Amino acid sequence: MENKFVRRIFSTDNCLGNTAYVWLCKQASEFENTQQLQGIARKSGYSATAFVLPQNEALGLYLLRWFSAKGEIQFCGHATLAAADVVFFASTTIINKICFHSVSNEIQVVKNGSENYIMRLNRVKLATIKLSYALAKVLNNELVKVKQSHAEDGYLIIQLPNKACVANFDFDSHQYGKLTRRALIVTAQDKTSLHSLYFRYFAPQYGNKEDPATGSAAPLLAEFWQLPFEQVYDCYQLSMPGAFYQVLRGKECVNIFATVTDAR
Repeated sequence: MENKFVRRIFSTDNCLGNTAYVWLCKQASEFENTQQLQGIARKSGYSATAFVLPQNEALGLYLLRWFSAKGEIQFCGHATLAAADVVFFASTTIINKICFHSVSNEIQVVKNGSENYIMRLNRVKLATIKLSYALAKVLNNELVKVKQSHAEDGYLIIQLPNKACVANFDFDSHQYGKLTRRALIVTAQDKTSLHSLYFRYFAPQYGNKEDPATGSAAPLLAEFWQLPFEQVYDCYQLSMPGAFYQVLRGKECVNIFATVTDAR
């Protein structure tokens, strides 16, 4: 059976979303060979590659690793959804839920109809901060509110005045990288559509300045905006290709509702 797949995630009629490469490993020695996996990811030509190894197919348990062309990634939301779609496609067991285990995460993905999935991620904690003068100068925008995750190489989330500011946002990523290792999310709401969030995601430390479609941003956005529990919000990623998914903030986890399609 084929073990290489390409999937498109977070796409709609108006958004291209992003693609991911998925490789089904046949044995543990292959899954554990970091150098080999890095070589596969580099040659794939995709921004993210997910490597999957079955633990217990009957129970829907799998191991998962993510790589970019530059190195291993702590977590990749869109590649996780791509991996889930491939596993559901390839599995000989009828299941509707998968549990992925990685070094740092346990992620559940539930099948929610044809090409539709719910990914459940842990909630996060954020702290309100005041940016340094040097960092504020590099970002060069009106900053309404700033929060960050606790890890030094985690996330910086900034509220801009409106949707247009998010769409037109730009900054010197080289200078930014000299001041912090944090990925950057800029976000805004639209007063005419209160159940919609707009954002862009930048992580130049992983090789590309902007990630066009980012599922890992969902728990950060849910916490940043303090979304009401058990209400669905539309998330629009205003990158050039564009991306769309929905998010629901629960008391135990954050649910992401997304589509995955075959990209070939």
